[in-house]
Amino acid sequence: MGTRIVIGIGMLLAVGLAIVAFQQNDDVQGDSTASPPPPSPVAPAPSKDNVSKTVQEKIGHLKDVVAKNPADSRTAFELARLLQDGHNTQEAIQYYEIGLKADARDNGARIDYSLCLYQLGREEDALKQNRIVLRSDGVNAQALFNIGAIHANRGVSDSAKYYWNKLITAHPGDALAVKAEENIKQLMNEKVTM
Repeated sequence: MGTRIVIGIGMLLAVGLAIVAFQQNDDVQGDSTASPPPPSPVAPAPSKDNVSKTVQEKIGHLKDVVAKNPADSRTAFELARLLQDGHNTQEAIQYYEIGLKADARDNGARIDYSLCLYQLGREEDALKQNRIVLRSDGVNAQALFNIGAIHANRGVSDSAKYYWNKLITAHPGDALAVKAEENIKQLMNEKVTM
C-alpha cells in the first residue's frame, strides 16, 4: 500500500510546557520610552526529557493519588493522558489499565488507550479495545474510524471501507466522516493504479 492512514484521535498532541516569566522593573513601569524586554529564547519541542518541573511534580502527585486510590478512574485517566501527551506511551498504558479496571465504561479513555497500544505496534490489542467501544456504542465515530484505519494499513480495503461507510452513514458531515470519505477515495485510487 503506497501510503499509511493515520489513526486520528481527537486529542491534543504534546503541548509546549515551558513558561517564560518576565519580571518588570518598578522604575520603568510608567516609562513609555522604555524598550521592551528582549525576546525569549525558543523553547525546544516538548519531549519526555524536557517536561517542566511543574509537570513532573503534577505527574508525581497524580501517581501518589492513584497509588492510594486505584478506584479513582478520573485521576488515573488524567495521569495516563498527561503521560501520553508527554510521549511516555508505555507508562500511560499502565494508568489507562488501572482506570479502565475501575471504570470500564469510559469509552473516551478506552479509545485513547487503544491509540497507545497502536503506537506501540500492538494492533490486535488496539482493535480489541475499539471493538469493546462499539459493543456499548455501535456507531462511535472514533472507534469506527480507528478500526477502518487499522484495516486499511493492513491492506484489507474491504473491511476498511465497511467501517468507514458505517461511520459516514451514522455521522454525515462529521470531521471523521469527511476524513473517512477521503480515505475511501484514496483506497480506490490505489486499487486503480496497482
